[in-house]
Amino acid sequence: MKQYDNPIGYYVRQALQQMGDGSYADELAVRKIYDRLVGRTIVQLTSSFSLKRGTLVIRVMIPSLRYELLMRRGGLRQAINAELRREAVKKIVVL
Repeated sequence: MKQYDNPIGYYVRQALQQMGDGSYADELAVRKIYDRLVGRTIVQLTSSFSLKRGTLVIRVMIPSLRYELLMRRGGLRQAINAELRREAVKKIVVL
């Protein structure tokens, strides 16, 4: 799809870029990709999720899940950035 095929989307992206770094839009995009990559069960056990200045902070309720995400964070970061086609996530912190 070309840039002008969806004029509303184009203007929304332009407005977000002018308002700042687009971190809220990035957070929404990253959240959608994260939800698809990890699955419904892990998403339900994720108590908070935020993206600030390239650091993705994920808080989970179960220690064993925290360990699993710690082991997968490198692959998650690469998969998220590959899908976005840029480095939106520089670091993942799991709490």
